Amino acid sequence: MRQTMMTAASENLGKPPKMGNGRHPTGTGYVYLRNGVKHREKGPAEIGHNGYEAWYQHGIKHRVGGPAVTYPDGRTEYWEKGQLIRSSGPNGPAPGTKVNMRSMSLKQRQQVVKP
Repeated sequence: MRQTMMTAASENLGKPPKMGNGRHPTGTGYVYLRNGVKHREKGPAEIGHNGYEAWYQHGIKHRVGGPAVTYPDGRTEYWEKGQLIRSSGPNGPAPGTKVNMRSMSLKQRQQVVKP
């Protein structure tokens, strides 16, 4: 039996762990998964140790009534059903401004959503 356990453990070396449902460490924070995609009903699905938070439902950024993404420097992004509604913070549009990302050029999109 000991031989079997050692063989099984050595076969998994170098492979990423299988991720089921629930909370999983990422090295820089935690991610919540359901059926292999980021998902959490009542809280951010991605949480960084540096203060980064992102809300996902069924693998897409989504939150109603608050920012879906909060960056450590205070910038925020509001997403609904995978579409950026607005962003605020340094060099972002003023709060309340609707942003249609599909009608913008790549350069314009990069100015709205700065990493």
